[in-house]
Amino acid sequence: MVEFEILKPVRYENDKVCKNWGEVESTVVDMCRKAAASKHLSSICLKKIVYPDGPLDLLLVLGVCLLFLARYQPDFVYDTLLSKIPYVEKLRPWNTEMLIATAIIHIIEMWVCLRPKLTYYRVPIDYQLEWYCCAMLDGYMSANRLERYVKHIKGRYFNFEDETLSIEAPVVDSDSEL
Repeated sequence: MVEFEILKPVRYENDKVCKNWGEVESTVVDMCRKAAASKHLSSICLKKIVYPDGPLDLLLVLGVCLLFLARYQPDFVYDTLLSKIPYVEKLRPWNTEMLIATAIIHIIEMWVCLRPKLTYYRVPIDYQLEWYCCAMLDGYMSANRLERYVKHIKGRYFNFEDETLSIEAPVVDSDSEL
């Protein structure tokens, strides 16, 4: 018989009768954290994309976009947009190699830095695809943005008083910024 890790029950030692709603809330949160930790996952499920917003992030995205544009319209990029910068013309013959190197570096950064974090925070596949697209544009900065966002929301991931939220799994998404 095949056993799936996700189907194995996790024993919770603090099995007690709760006296009030505050104890129920803390017990459910403790159970959630223990179950997630036993599976080496986070107790929160992220459903949000944090797009590049800082100056360095936007500069990296602009640089990668210029490399793509220069691949197909080199005259426009090198003769019109970047004509005032003297050393850029020397890079013109190397545009394809720079584009390939950038893509390889960003794929490695995505695989090594971003993928484990997306798995740990149980990010759904549709959001993972967006995170990967962002990582192809700015590489490691996507993993940094994910970590900054997690630090921002850590410890306040579920509000039991908001009845519009599902109680099946603690979730932080763009609609329920806590």
